[in-house]
Amino acid sequence: MKIYFCKQSRLGGSVLMMTMIVTTIVGIALASYLYLIRFQNISVVHSQAWNASLAVAEAGVEEALAQLNSGVKIGLPLNWSGNGWIQSGSNYVAPQRALGSSYYNVKILPGSTAVIYSTGYTAVTYSGVTAARVVRVTATNQSLFSVAMAAQKTIDLIGNDIAIDSYDSTDSRYSTGGYYDPTKSRDHADVATNNGLTNSFSAGNANIKGRIRTGPSGSPSIGPNGSVGSSAWVDGGNKGIENGWFSDDFNYQFPDVDPPFAPGSGATPKGGIYNGTNYTYIMGTDNYSLSTLSMKTGDKMLVAGDAVLYITGNVTMLGSAEIIVAPGASMKFYVGGASADVTLVNTAGSPFAFQYYGLPSNTSLTWGGNDEYVGTVYAPSATFTMGGGGNNIRDFQGSCVAGAVKMNGHFNFHYDESLARNGPSLGYVASSWSEL
Repeated sequence: MKIYFCKQSRLGGSVLMMTMIVTTIVGIALASYLYLIRFQNISVVHSQAWNASLAVAEAGVEEALAQLNSGVKIGLPLNWSGNGWIQSGSNYVAPQRALGSSYYNVKILPGSTAVIYSTGYTAVTYSGVTAARVVRVTATNQSLFSVAMAAQKTIDLIGNDIAIDSYDSTDSRYSTGGYYDPTKSRDHADVATNNGLTNSFSAGNANIKGRIRTGPSGSPSIGPNGSVGSSAWVDGGNKGIENGWFSDDFNYQFPDVDPPFAPGSGATPKGGIYNGTNYTYIMGTDNYSLSTLSMKTGDKMLVAGDAVLYITGNVTMLGSAEIIVAPGASMKFYVGGASADVTLVNTAGSPFAFQYYGLPSNTSLTWGGNDEYVGTVYAPSATFTMGGGGNNIRDFQGSCVAGAVKMNGHFNFHYDESLARNGPSLGYVASSWSEL
């Protein structure tokens, strides 16, 4: 029997070798794992910064929309440079806004359709890199006069020979010299109410070349000789409402009218002779104010510039009292009194030239003139009554928005479609969004 002995040194060397191999494998695995964790952590940090920069850019968009709608006053121009914004070329730019360690830059390209560019920046932790994302938002200007006639409550067309249609004073295809031309009339004269009650809209026997719209669940009533629809439908002698020309989806904002300036701070209008004619009042380009306006038969008011008139009390115009807006001039007519009775107002010209604004305290507006009215009416708290005696057909060109509307005479009502594009603003809303 032979006994063999293993040398201790050889056995120790094998153990050491195995230990080193295992240690190396474990070290490589641990290093790979740590690298993977680090890479994953960096990816997470980058992803968080990337996502955060979009939220920061959207914060810039929110500020821009707030800027577009900040302090919007009905009938007054937008202050593009308010709240620290400055003009840079044709654009308006906000100061850089910081949100913690992030920040954004935002600018607005103004227009009836404003374009907003906002860039959000967020630092990536540990890397010294900044993530940036850019968004482009288109904001559409909502017109105060998007329809021919609008009311918060009821619309009652109880007059005789009422005809409602549309034209476009800025398009020679649908007007002549900027004026309504019956041979070029259109059928975009929508008449609408927010009221959702049954018979909230009484069309009577009117011929309406446009759509009838009510609030949800509302319904119109129409007389036996009434006709509502396209030009082909109405001109073809059809009665009733053309299929597809009524909807109950109208939802219009009726914001209050603010005073254009502090009561009594405007100049007091004076009379005088202009081009050989004696006028009770003559106004140029300025702010004017009166506690009341009372014009008797034969009195004349001439507007020779871009005037703003704020009447804190009532308005009374009798007989042939007249407000004349000279070519190229304009008037914004604010009324704070409970009632306004007007007769001859801007009988020739553009609807943009005469703009009536009724403050919340103005609850009654009556137009009893026996001629034309070319202009706009925005009086969301007032009942606007168009009427009077006689068989003369009265002609209203422009648009009206009121608390309620009544027509009890002989009327032609012509909506100027250009008011929807170029008229006073109700504010801006985002209409498209894209990331660049």
